[in-house]
Amino acid sequence: KPTRKPTNSLAADWRREHMTKRSMERNDIMLSQQQQQQQQHVSEVLKEETNSGIIYSNMKEEMRIKTSKQLEMYRKLCSVREVDFFQNNLKDEDALLVASSLRDPSSKLRKLELALNQIGTAGAIAIAESLKVNTTLLDMDLSDNKIGQEGIHALAESLKVNSTLQRLRLSGNNIGINGVYSIADALKQNTSLEWLCLMSNRVGNLGAMAVADALRTNSKLQLLSISDNRIGIVGTCAIAGAVKVNTNLCGLGFHSNKVGKAGARALTHALAYNASLRHLGLWNNGVDDAEFSNIKVILGCSKRGLLN
Repeated sequence: KPTRKPTNSLAADWRREHMTKRSMERNDIMLSQQQQQQQQHVSEVLKEETNSGIIYSNMKEEMRIKTSKQLEMYRKLCSVREVDFFQNNLKDEDALLVASSLRDPSSKLRKLELALNQIGTAGAIAIAESLKVNTTLLDMDLSDNKIGQEGIHALAESLKVNSTLQRLRLSGNNIGINGVYSIADALKQNTSLEWLCLMSNRVGNLGAMAVADALRTNSKLQLLSISDNRIGIVGTCAIAGAVKVNTNLCGLGFHSNKVGKAGARALTHALAYNASLRHLGLWNNGVDDAEFSNIKVILGCSKRGLLN
């Protein structure tokens, strides 16, 4: 038969369990009080700044400021014209805060440096949604994050609406062919972007063809970098065909692709018809000296320069 524990032993176990629960409850109460005090401090500062004209009314619930560190970051974003968060280990939750500041009517931000962080799809989508309503940001660098194809698609959709952003750098985000399709489609409608960097995104020939198609209709873009994108002869010829008819592109970064002799000849032929392109980056493309000389002659005749 199972033996029953002595009464005094059961009482000791009960007391021990009761004391443990009491201790846990006290810890929870202390932690809750600390959180309330911190939130109260944040709320007081927010109230003070709201009274002084800085209003945070456009923040979505999931973007609410919860810590003093987030508050400091948000205040900085809303009060200055340039912010440099280069290689700052920012993640999606930080990007949500950045996105919220871009929606704030008090924002004065014109330049936003976010390169070399850990911003993923969710962060990119939040920033993209904010760009649809923001009217101050001119320059944004999202290079070397983890945006992916969904994030880049959201950004492309925002470019169809935004009429303020002038410079956008998206290099090293692994956007692939589908991502560049979205960007190319946006370029056909965008009226403000002057500088676009898509370096190191595995665009390939198909992506280059999509960009070339956009360059035939886009009348605003002046500087484009599609270097280090595995673009071969077919993609190069497509870009060359667009350069031949485009009248506003001033600079083309095209180094570290696979242009080859045939691609170089196509570019040489296109440059003979183009009067606007002043800078062309072609180094590390397997172009021989003779073809380089031909391009230099054409650029030299128009007092233009070759970035080789």
